[in-house]
Amino acid sequence: MKKFTLFIALMAFMAVNVFGQPTEVVSSDPTWDGSNQIDLCLGGSFVISITNTDATHTYNIAQAGSKAIIRSMSGNGGTINFSAVTPVLGNTSYTAYDATDGTPWVNFTANVVAQPTPPTMTKTPNSAAVCAGTNVSAAIASAGSGGVTSCADIYEYRTNGGAWLTYNPGTNISTTTGVSSVDIQAYRADPQGRGCMSTVNTYSWTVNALPSAPTAGDLTVCFDNSTHTASASVGTFETVDWYAAASGTTTSSAPSNSAVGTYQAYAEARVIATGCVSATRTLVTLTINAVPDTPTGTDVTVCYDGNTYTGTATLVTGDVIVWYDASSGGNVTTAPSGSAVGIYTAYAGSKFTATGCESANRLQVTVTINALPDTPT
Repeated sequence: MKKFTLFIALMAFMAVNVFGQPTEVVSSDPTWDGSNQIDLCLGGSFVISITNTDATHTYNIAQAGSKAIIRSMSGNGGTINFSAVTPVLGNTSYTAYDATDGTPWVNFTANVVAQPTPPTMTKTPNSAAVCAGTNVSAAIASAGSGGVTSCADIYEYRTNGGAWLTYNPGTNISTTTGVSSVDIQAYRADPQGRGCMSTVNTYSWTVNALPSAPTAGDLTVCFDNSTHTASASVGTFETVDWYAAASGTTTSSAPSNSAVGTYQAYAEARVIATGCVSATRTLVTLTINAVPDTPTGTDVTVCYDGNTYTGTATLVTGDVIVWYDASSGGNVTTAPSGSAVGIYTAYAGSKFTATGCESANRLQVTVTINALPDTPT
């Protein structure tokens, strides 16, 4: 009779070799209690390796008691492997032995339990999608259960469908620019290769991009008794929301008025489909500048004497007089002036040089040079 040494390895997520002698099975990872029991989850399997075999002998793996042979292999003078032995749910006793000479016998038991139940989590925010910059997290709602004693609850996360990383439940995950999705998964498994793997609970968010801040449509006008409104422009499929301040929730409307003054509001861009808003708001300003008063002046009426006469106008308010050839619109010209008999007319307006605003009305100024009668005879 040639003695052999039996190795048993659990096969699943991580292979674990179990070393022993014919009369007992012990190991270093995991440490067995000497009962020759293999703990597995349903669907897990193990490998039985017999070393120091005799090339002329046959070796069997059988169920203890009934001696129903599960597998047989011929020795090869070295090591033979009975791979992927998958026991059923419950306790099943096995025997490994040399079928040629009937000894030695090594008995061990496979204790198979149901697959574990995964932990559950509560996601925050509890929505399918968030806007970029929103922190997301998931807290433990209920712990996992079942499986073998070495099973543990495992929590992981990933962004953009990348590699899974360890997640500490309740910890915020930042959705900064460039992140398009976040997933958190929770499951229960055995790290020692005992075939334990629960179903996986996954908690996911789609991360929607933020729109750019609006472009200001500032408006500066001269007072004309009309109502003027400044604006802001945004991208396609976006709209503008107006606020009273650069931050906060006090809403407003686009700056609008008809009186002289400066009016402001803050524009925020919002994507209509997702509700995501721009990270910053844009200040939009409406400025309505005052206009100067209409200038005063006096018409000039003289009799022809060959001299040049020029009409004048005097500022009431404003910086300069601007002459036009019409009472509205028209072209810039010069003060009415002439030396020949005739009527010379121009229109005087006042202007603030800083703003360019002119008086609402123009003053008509006329120079009249009347003809002289002939010398009597």
